[in-house]
Amino acid sequence: MKCFVRKSVLCVSFLFCCVPVNAIPPVVFTSPVLKLVDAFINIKEIFEFAKNIIGLVHGVKGITPAKLLATQFALVLPEPLSERADGLVPLIWYDGAYWTLRELAELERSGKFSPTDITQALAHACGHFEKFSAGYVEDIQVAKAYMVLLIEQWSELRNRPDTILLNWSQMDHSEVDSIRRTVTSFQIFDSLLGDLLVFLADLVQNCPRAHKAYRMSLKNSGTAAA
Repeated sequence: MKCFVRKSVLCVSFLFCCVPVNAIPPVVFTSPVLKLVDAFINIKEIFEFAKNIIGLVHGVKGITPAKLLATQFALVLPEPLSERADGLVPLIWYDGAYWTLRELAELERSGKFSPTDITQALAHACGHFEKFSAGYVEDIQVAKAYMVLLIEQWSELRNRPDTILLNWSQMDHSEVDSIRRTVTSFQIFDSLLGDLLVFLADLVQNCPRAHKAYRMSLKNSGTAAA
């Protein structure tokens, strides 16, 4: 059993690997809705979703996983993906090449970009995110009221009263409309996804029932594989 617990801890550490060091240790939620959320969230799905977000923000590690991801979600890609010297595969097309979301946010800050091309690239990035999120839209809508309460408490615990994540979660629109209305620049998108990753990492650390179910699924998979 210890090896399966270790795998679970490693997965949580994976979520934290691309967020600021001050995001550790996780916060402790006290909202009564947490027990309800703990009863239905699927940690395996959260890890997969987070992994895809990290790929969008920082690039996917390796060309084979990147191609599999593109195929799985039918990503719109103007040109074939390519692996860079650092082993990462960016997913967002801008000015004749693929960039990561973080790189495009930095490019915006520099002011040295084409407004037309950056707008097209932002639409491209939003399209990827919408496809990554599509499988969870129904669950998100069912649990949205609970999640908004948790995000509100999270913003206080993390001292992030101005987080874009809170504004996005409270919008009374479909998830597709909400992301398009909220994300008007790569800097905003980068901030939103950074906070979302920290929130998800905190959330999974506060859901012991879901963690137990996840560990059991790992155990059963290991037994089946054996």
